[in-house]
Amino acid sequence: MDNAPKIIDVYDLDDADDKDGQFKRLITARNRCKKSFVANFPIGFFDPGYVQLMRVPLASAHRLWVAELNKQKFGELLFQGKHLEAAQKALSIEAGTTFLS
Repeated sequence: MDNAPKIIDVYDLDDADDKDGQFKRLITARNRCKKSFVANFPIGFFDPGYVQLMRVPLASAHRLWVAELNKQKFGELLFQGKHLEAAQKALSIEAGTTFLS
Protein backbone atom coordinates (compact mmCIF):
# COMPACT_ATOMS: atom_id res chain seq x y z
CA MET A 1 0.00 0.00 0.00
CA ASP A 2 2.93 2.36 0.57
CA ASN A 3 3.70 2.30 -3.18
CA ALA A 4 0.38 3.90 -4.07
CA PRO A 5 0.75 7.36 -5.60
CA LYS A 6 0.07 10.20 -3.23
CA ILE A 7 -3.01 12.18 -4.22
CA ILE A 8 -2.39 15.86 -3.72
CA ASP A 9 -5.30 18.16 -3.07
CA VAL A 10 -4.10 21.51 -4.35
CA TYR A 11 -6.38 23.26 -1.87
CA ASP A 12 -4.47 21.68 1.05
CA LEU A 13 -1.01 22.73 -0.10
CA ASP A 14 1.07 25.01 2.02
CA ASP A 15 4.31 26.74 1.13
CA ALA A 16 6.40 23.76 2.28
CA ASP A 17 4.67 21.43 -0.22
CA ASP A 18 5.09 23.81 -3.13
CA LYS A 19 8.82 24.48 -3.12
CA ASP A 20 9.03 25.54 -6.76
CA GLY A 21 5.66 27.33 -6.84
CA GLN A 22 4.29 25.06 -9.57
CA PHE A 23 0.96 24.36 -7.87
CA LYS A 24 0.44 28.00 -7.00
CA ARG A 25 1.05 28.96 -10.64
CA LEU A 26 -1.39 26.28 -11.81
CA ILE A 27 -4.07 27.44 -9.41
CA THR A 28 -3.49 31.06 -10.39
CA ALA A 29 -3.71 30.20 -14.09
CA ARG A 30 -6.85 28.11 -13.55
CA ASN A 31 -8.53 30.90 -11.62
CA ARG A 32 -7.56 33.45 -14.28
CA CYS A 33 -9.07 31.23 -17.01
CA LYS A 34 -12.27 30.69 -15.04
CA LYS A 35 -12.60 34.42 -14.37
CA SER A 36 -12.10 35.22 -18.05
CA PHE A 37 -14.59 32.54 -19.14
CA VAL A 38 -17.27 33.77 -16.72
CA ALA A 39 -16.63 37.40 -17.72
CA ASN A 40 -17.22 36.49 -21.36
CA PHE A 41 -19.98 33.92 -20.81
CA PRO A 42 -21.86 34.69 -17.55
CA ILE A 43 -24.26 31.76 -17.97
CA GLY A 44 -21.36 29.40 -18.67
CA PHE A 45 -21.72 26.73 -21.32
CA PHE A 46 -25.39 27.62 -21.80
CA ASP A 47 -24.64 31.29 -22.45
CA PRO A 48 -26.05 32.33 -25.86
CA GLY A 49 -22.70 33.90 -26.77
CA TYR A 50 -20.85 30.66 -26.02
CA VAL A 51 -23.39 28.61 -27.94
CA GLN A 52 -23.14 30.93 -30.95
CA LEU A 53 -19.35 31.15 -30.86
CA MET A 54 -18.46 27.54 -30.08
CA ARG A 55 -21.32 25.07 -30.32
CA VAL A 56 -23.04 26.22 -33.53
CA PRO A 57 -19.86 26.11 -35.66
CA LEU A 58 -18.89 22.70 -34.26
CA ALA A 59 -22.36 21.28 -34.90
CA SER A 60 -22.29 22.68 -38.44
CA ALA A 61 -18.86 21.16 -39.04
CA HIS A 62 -20.08 17.82 -37.73
CA ARG A 63 -23.06 17.84 -40.09
CA LEU A 64 -20.77 18.73 -42.99
CA TRP A 65 -18.33 15.99 -41.98
CA VAL A 66 -21.12 13.39 -41.88
CA ALA A 67 -22.41 14.52 -45.28
CA GLU A 68 -19.05 14.85 -47.04
CA LEU A 69 -16.72 12.37 -45.37
CA ASN A 70 -18.63 9.82 -43.33
CA LYS A 71 -17.16 6.38 -42.63
CA GLN A 72 -18.52 4.86 -45.84
CA LYS A 73 -17.38 7.69 -48.13
CA PHE A 74 -14.00 7.89 -46.44
CA GLY A 75 -13.55 4.12 -46.79
CA GLU A 76 -14.51 4.24 -50.47
CA LEU A 77 -12.01 7.01 -51.17
CA LEU A 78 -9.25 5.07 -49.46
CA PHE A 79 -10.21 1.82 -51.19
CA GLN A 80 -10.09 3.62 -54.55
CA GLY A 81 -6.65 4.98 -53.70
CA LYS A 82 -7.94 8.56 -53.53
CA HIS A 83 -5.97 9.40 -50.41
CA LEU A 84 -5.27 12.97 -51.47
CA GLU A 85 -8.96 13.65 -52.12
CA ALA A 86 -9.87 12.25 -48.69
CA ALA A 87 -7.25 14.44 -47.04
CA GLN A 88 -8.36 17.51 -48.99
CA LYS A 89 -11.99 16.98 -47.95
CA ALA A 90 -10.96 16.61 -44.32
CA LEU A 91 -8.80 19.73 -44.47
CA SER A 92 -11.51 21.79 -46.17
CA ILE A 93 -14.00 20.87 -43.44
CA GLU A 94 -11.47 21.51 -40.65
CA ALA A 95 -10.44 24.84 -42.16
CA GLY A 96 -13.88 26.26 -41.44
CA THR A 97 -13.66 25.45 -37.73
CA THR A 98 -11.56 26.20 -34.68
CA PHE A 99 -10.89 22.52 -33.96
CA LEU A 100 -7.13 22.80 -33.99
CA SER A 101 -6.56 26.39 -33.00
